[in-house]
Amino acid sequence: DVDVTPAGTVEPLAITARGSAGVSKLAFLDRDRPLLTLERVEVTGIDAQWPTRLAIDRVRVTEPWARIERDGQGSLSLRSLFLRRPDRPAAPATGPGPIPGLQVSVPEAVFDNGGTSIVDTSVEPAARFEVRGTNLVVRNLTWPTTGPAAVDLNTPMPSGGTLKARGTLTIE
Repeated sequence: DVDVTPAGTVEPLAITARGSAGVSKLAFLDRDRPLLTLERVEVTGIDAQWPTRLAIDRVRVTEPWARIERDGQGSLSLRSLFLRRPDRPAAPATGPGPIPGLQVSVPEAVFDNGGTSIVDTSVEPAARFEVRGTNLVVRNLTWPTTGPAAVDLNTPMPSGGTLKARGTLTIE
């Protein structure tokens, strides 16, 4: 779902967009096995002035789920999401990196009813547990960092109880 009003110029290249966007049933796979799924992602209050600024009032992610698996060699399954597939060409020598001058701000990001399936096959017998019902709120996230973002986490624990954490996060 997209409700965005774009405008732009060619010389110099500048694109402006305002509005909101959403996507449902998003999945990141390792071959045919889901590693990360999101029931719904909604982004509201988009105010983009490319290539210098991206401001988003609110990001809401509903039912995020991740499979975190550690194999016998200690490799994590989610790492495969960031590796180049062998059937794809290598990236240019300069490689991707931050966009110079781009400033990003997200006053609020909410992750509702998250879950994780954790499997550690590096131990005998393999350790397995599920976490369901995790809620996370991140406030005042910026890039480059203008100050710490506030983080609130509330998650049930696999064998009972609840973990609650509140603090700050700084992305260097």
